[in-house]
Amino acid sequence: MSDSPIFILANPRSGSSVFRLILNSSPYSVFPPECGFIQWLYPKYKDWNSDIIDDFVVDVLNSKKMEGWDLSYANLSTYINISKPNSFAEACFYIYQFYGLKMGKDVKVWGDKNNYYINYLDTISEIYPNAKYIWLMRNPMDICASYLKVNELSDDILYKPKVTNDITQIFDEIKENNKKIKLFLENIDKSKKISINFEDMITKNNNTLEILSSFTDLDITECIDNFNKKTYFDEPSITMAWKGKTKEVLDSNYINTYKNHKLKKEIETIYSSNSNLFSILA
Repeated sequence: MSDSPIFILANPRSGSSVFRLILNSSPYSVFPPECGFIQWLYPKYKDWNSDIIDDFVVDVLNSKKMEGWDLSYANLSTYINISKPNSFAEACFYIYQFYGLKMGKDVKVWGDKNNYYINYLDTISEIYPNAKYIWLMRNPMDICASYLKVNELSDDILYKPKVTNDITQIFDEIKENNKKIKLFLENIDKSKKISINFEDMITKNNNTLEILSSFTDLDITECIDNFNKKTYFDEPSITMAWKGKTKEVLDSNYINTYKNHKLKKEIETIYSSNSNLFSILA
């Protein structure tokens, strides 16, 4: 289990935070709030030995957004030292396992959601060669509208995502991110990858739920029910300014959100000139 995490791959604003929370809504899973320490700390700790555990724990807890996990140095350091990881990859697993235990879980499935991993997929694969991947796709027009809404937030908000408010550039970025994910997954064994549409999650498409349940070894229907009840809800306050929708239940309000945006016509017009390419990259 320690060497086979599940990574959620998605363009920013694709509903990946909601999806993370759904996968985290099981007593047997842990998909913590986003923090990219796995990739950030790999160059420093790839040559692993037991003498560096305490330094590793310090660096993990000092990582950007790690305060959202609310972990104690003393307890975490004790746990990692007792666990005696044999590699950097295993040490990272124990961080996730510890977080799950803190939530009262019996961790059997674990994974991560960091949209910026799109630029470091080869590194992630090097760390975890047995990893599995879920490509979460969403209507690009809804992604675009979500980008624009983020830009309406104050720049003083801690960790506010830096995204463009130029619609053409937004669609170009989505295309580029899709291309990177597609090229990476072409080299991954088919048993270790699936792609799903966010909209199928919202509508609880039976085929999608069955595929996800089989792929993750989780009861996805139960996970969705728990998500709606906010069981195991752990989205930190530090990111809630642009993730407020995670507090809502899963319903049709997540679909075609661009239609309520004041730039609806511009979004539709620019998307229409790109729709063929998007279908190729999906």
